[in-house]
Amino acid sequence: MGMYSSITVHLSQKHPSKLLIMQPTKRSSQWVEDIKILDFWNGTVLVKTKAGTEYIYYNVSKRACINLCINDRMSLGFWVNENCIKPERTNFTFFVGGYNV
Repeated sequence: MGMYSSITVHLSQKHPSKLLIMQPTKRSSQWVEDIKILDFWNGTVLVKTKAGTEYIYYNVSKRACINLCINDRMSLGFWVNENCIKPERTNFTFFVGGYNV
């Protein structure tokens, strides 16, 4: 990890102006395996845990998503707790092994 972060961005072929997925820089975490920002404009974030569960959070702050992508030293667990779990504006869907619970 250096001075600059890298962000992988995927754009829609049907709607090039609509951002679909942002992949923050990989980093180590005790709880989080991976985070993907599935829809930046609507604040949809996929969180995969090391235990194999997946959460899709809705209405996550756009500012928080950008901050996660820019700040590659931020703890993933801290970010999820502060921006996905704690805020009252967010809600989620819970998956275990690919099945909606």
